[in-house]
Amino acid sequence: MDMLNGLAGRRTVSRPARAGRTWWLLALLVFGRPLPAAAATPVPPGYLGQLLAPALEPPVLTVQIPPDISLDRLLIVVATYGKVTNVDLPDVLPRVRDYPISLKGATSAKVLIWARGYRMVTGEFDVAKMGTAANFVPRFVKVPMVPLRVRLTDAKGRPLSGESVVLRLNSMALEYLSPSHNGSGPIYFLNLAAATIDDRGEIRVEVPSILDDPYFSGGRRWMHSLGFEPYLPHREFGHGWDFVPMMIPPQREYPGVFSVVLKYRGEISGRLTDAYAARACAQLSPGKKIASPEYSIYAESNTGDPLHDGGAGVEKDGSFSLNLPAGRWNLFLEIEDEKPFWYIGRVPIAKDFVLGEGEHRVLELK
Repeated sequence: MDMLNGLAGRRTVSRPARAGRTWWLLALLVFGRPLPAAAATPVPPGYLGQLLAPALEPPVLTVQIPPDISLDRLLIVVATYGKVTNVDLPDVLPRVRDYPISLKGATSAKVLIWARGYRMVTGEFDVAKMGTAANFVPRFVKVPMVPLRVRLTDAKGRPLSGESVVLRLNSMALEYLSPSHNGSGPIYFLNLAAATIDDRGEIRVEVPSILDDPYFSGGRRWMHSLGFEPYLPHREFGHGWDFVPMMIPPQREYPGVFSVVLKYRGEISGRLTDAYAARACAQLSPGKKIASPEYSIYAESNTGDPLHDGGAGVEKDGSFSLNLPAGRWNLFLEIEDEKPFWYIGRVPIAKDFVLGEGEHRVLELK
């Protein structure tokens, strides 16, 4: 299987809610068999048109991918701003060159398109000036491909031979993936290269030079440091913060072998009592009862990098369990009101909580 065809991974992050702006995000992941070429119409003929026609209402923006761009590894993200819009489109669409998106209820829209080996393409649209339909033909510019040799071992120096590994890029800027009205938003990863680790624990791949892409190198404010994150798709814990270093920095040349070590996580488990939860709710919402509180344990790494943060929900019986890399953590009880869904805040639990590699620690919140 070509691991790069699973182009974009996703996870969800939570942040304090923002009032006054709501938006929906649609990510179209493209793969499958090519369909016959179709004319540039708001709704293309064939299966895709039948699938989308009932859902599409004007104004419609159609993204048209040029014929010289491969559809195997392509990501399109559309963020609309304005009234809440609910267009029920499938997560995965057949591989076609015309992508119609309804912008009904939006006042503006932003489009981000990525193809492996090319610069990121962006577009911004004033929906009021579009009329009932508009086409967007992205212009793709190639970037150099950089040879990269990586050695991957575990904490004892043993090579991770025979395992599949993907190098992926956490690509989204806050301007495209700012939090939605309920305080959550997805983060997408671009899979840049994939390989099987050899007997020496090494892979040899080529990655796009993002330093030659103005989108990444143009001074945009990012949520985190840019780099290529190793990802082991066949392990439950084998990505991001499981590795030291967590990311391979982008360079125009990599002399020698870049070494990455897989660390093993520790576990924090325990139980939240009703008394502790009541005190936390009273602290965050004095004098006002939280109708339907939902609890989670939030772990903030002392590195200050948001990609090193983690969390887990608290079950109905008060139990919880987090698997985290070894290190020092600041722990919080996070509270949300389920009805209506709204972020309330965090109450500190412990500061500089030390978790060792492979260690299991119990935390009772009484």
